[in-house]
Amino acid sequence: MTERLSEVETRSADGEPVNHRTIVGLRRRAKTEIRIIHAAVQVFAEQGIDAPVIDDFIKAAGIARGTFYNYFKSTDELLRATSDLLSEELITRIDKEIQMIKDPALRFGMGIRLWMRWAESNPQWCRFVARAWNSVKYDQPFKDIRECIRKKMFVVPDAYVAWDVLSGAIRQAMFKIGEGSVRRNYGDAVIHMCLQALGVREETKVQIMDMALPGAPGP
Repeated sequence: MTERLSEVETRSADGEPVNHRTIVGLRRRAKTEIRIIHAAVQVFAEQGIDAPVIDDFIKAAGIARGTFYNYFKSTDELLRATSDLLSEELITRIDKEIQMIKDPALRFGMGIRLWMRWAESNPQWCRFVARAWNSVKYDQPFKDIRECIRKKMFVVPDAYVAWDVLSGAIRQAMFKIGEGSVRRNYGDAVIHMCLQALGVREETKVQIMDMALPGAPGP
């Protein structure tokens, strides 16, 4: 993906200042790319990941066809870029909050609760991610499940099966959250059921659900 605004450097590789016109051009390019991606979130969230055609994104972004092709060659490439950008901020934020938690069960619980809280606070993001689920890459929850199984903190026969079951439940919950058809605290109720499915001890479940969510968006 091309450089985003925050990544535009003011010096070249050899330390020499970059020409002002070059900087302005890079910033304009970054701004246009973000504009296309923001439009893509709306289109993918409304239509799904298979239905849209390039004209849908051109219309939503208010750009010319040639401008679109300056940044993306296909809807698949745009989907990957959109998934990367939308996931990056949240995953970075979650990792920052959970990196100091040594207990893998608590780390897993905190991570998925932060993910669900973000979904509840951002319906459009939630709808997009639910539809583009397989394009979003986040390995930490699966690593925690494997560690918890090894340490007998989770009682499930297979980490892959456990993650597939949980992924399906979380994705379905995100569809409902994105539609705005859920009650208050629905996300925590889903997480509680996921922890039960993993065979988490009652005292650990209580500890996870009682943990404050530092830096979590929303109420």
